[in-house]
Amino acid sequence: MKKNKTRKHQFARGMALFWAVGLVVIALGLGWLWFALDRYEASTPEAAVRHYLQQVAQGEWDALYEESRSAAEQKISRSAYTEYLKETYQELPENPRLVRTGEEGGTVYRLYEEEGKQIASLCLIEAPEGEKYAYQVDTLPEYLDPLVIELPQGTEVLLDGEPLPESALRETVTATGYEDLPEGTPSPQLLRYELTGLLTLPKLEVEGANEDPYQISGPSEAKGEICYQVTRLLTQEQEAQAAELAQRAAKTYAAFVTQDASREELDALLLPGTPFYRSMQQFYNGWYVEHTGHDYRNLVCDAFESAGEDAFSAHVSFDYVILRGTKEYLYPSSYRLYFLRTQGEWKLVRLDTL
Repeated sequence: MKKNKTRKHQFARGMALFWAVGLVVIALGLGWLWFALDRYEASTPEAAVRHYLQQVAQGEWDALYEESRSAAEQKISRSAYTEYLKETYQELPENPRLVRTGEEGGTVYRLYEEEGKQIASLCLIEAPEGEKYAYQVDTLPEYLDPLVIELPQGTEVLLDGEPLPESALRETVTATGYEDLPEGTPSPQLLRYELTGLLTLPKLEVEGANEDPYQISGPSEAKGEICYQVTRLLTQEQEAQAAELAQRAAKTYAAFVTQDASREELDALLLPGTPFYRSMQQFYNGWYVEHTGHDYRNLVCDAFESAGEDAFSAHVSFDYVILRGTKEYLYPSSYRLYFLRTQGEWKLVRLDTL
């Protein structure tokens, strides 16, 4: 009996040892397998990209900038590159798709949403020895089309809080409506700036816009450019003065055509030497039929635009009515009038019939 008990005890100890060794072996095997799978997983481009996107999701912008080879090579500022990454990855999909597209100093992949929309272009290069992931991931910068900003001369525009660089000035052009002023009369100028190498659209604002109101229109895309237009607006007081002047000039012009205003009355409003002034000197209104009176109805004055402190244009429309006894003849009239302040006086330099 004693021998049987001893044998059973030894057998139990042997089985326990066997299972203990077996469990250790299994654990070691599973550990090795997990380590091998982890190493294999870390060696794939997909794993490196997932890790990269995790850094993006956690907002590790400084680390991403420091590790970016393209940012260093192309001398992109930290703030510009960070803003670009934030805009590019503002909505991260759960299951992005990675497609290899070629070579460009590394293996280039395109990252797509599940629906097929491209998110970014990524360049993967081999990581240094000892790194967990086999590849370093870098978002390749995709620059915007040239940014063109048109503004009146004398206007200070800030680009992300900084003045526009003088080196970006592309050309100076005469504002529409003021192309043919007489010699010695300065015409209002528009400045066109062109900026290239931008990753994201900047914030545009006009310095001193609280004193003089401005409107920034855009962005609009045309001919491979992103365009903004800065327009100086009139204050309420200036608009009231401009409306009075524009209505008087439009009425005087219409009345001159029908012999209801004299040439002297019209000339007093015009700037001598312009094409419009010369055409009015040659205009003959003696043919107009006799009538007993005239009137202006449904008058509208709007669409004020300023090409600078000393130049504005306005739209004026009305029904011009000719009275012949008891009969009335109505002529819808619509004009665009351009004014310039010269030697302290506002003068009409051009009138377009619309």
